[in-house]
Amino acid sequence: MEKKFDVGIVGGGPAGLSAAVYAQRRGLRCAVFEGKTWGGALVGHHLIENYPGFDKIDSQELADKMRGHAEGLGATLFVKQVGEIEPAPGGGFLVKTDDLQEFSVRTVIIASGAAYKNLGVPGEKELAGRGVSYCATCDAPFFKGKTVAVIGGGNMAFTTALLLADVAQRVLVVHRHPPVAEEALVARARGNSKIEFLADFAVTSINGSNDGKRVESVRIKNSKTQEEKTIAVNGVFINVGLSPLTALCTPLRVKTDERGNVVADGKQASNVPGVFAAGDCVGRLRQIVWAAAEGAQAALSAYDYLKKK
Repeated sequence: MEKKFDVGIVGGGPAGLSAAVYAQRRGLRCAVFEGKTWGGALVGHHLIENYPGFDKIDSQELADKMRGHAEGLGATLFVKQVGEIEPAPGGGFLVKTDDLQEFSVRTVIIASGAAYKNLGVPGEKELAGRGVSYCATCDAPFFKGKTVAVIGGGNMAFTTALLLADVAQRVLVVHRHPPVAEEALVARARGNSKIEFLADFAVTSINGSNDGKRVESVRIKNSKTQEEKTIAVNGVFINVGLSPLTALCTPLRVKTDERGNVVADGKQASNVPGVFAAGDCVGRLRQIVWAAAEGAQAALSAYDYLKKK
């Protein structure tokens, strides 16, 4: 197994796979490490309608195309979770994976993405996988003909609501603030007779059955009137934002902001020479096209950095 590369890319989403395409095209030996799902958060969106060149494309299909493009150009793809990255004694970096493998790379591109945020309310953790979900693409089929609540007001929440409306009998969108989703998504959701909106409400608890095996209701509170009520639902889909997955940056002393996003300049360079970052872990604009562009820039910057060595 080859263990020495010019570029080590952590993350197999749009940013990481785009970086691999551009790195390989510049003649760099590139390794991409992905521990969970090729395509990253992309595959949680179901139908993609805002990526140039495709009026509509299934998220998994787009992810497969990106992966195939990178692999076809010669990038080495590893299904391995990166646990740590540290400086190598002789220069460059060591990428350490959870299966105790070590890979030597001359530069690093952090494209580790972000994870779904929790609500932090009673019942959420206890009922996870028992009616509480963060991925409609994964779990929508379990709620055919049922009533579900979607928590959040962003693109992901409205995309989730539209997807669930294809299978569920009733979809309740609970959001504390005015929607921040794209107007096209909001208009489609408002035009769907299965989708209802509970504005200015926050979830205070998720309640399960007596045996704790399934969700039965959510308790919500109106931030303006302080009204509280309990609504019977069979499932709760939580889409309240993302937290960057940047803990692996700690040994490198890569600078992050107050939200944990990697601080990168216009060329995607971090404060550590030879370390670049792109996509949701940078947190500028969480869109597929933006992540892909940042990945391309990170790869070109890595190439320029190595050219000067």
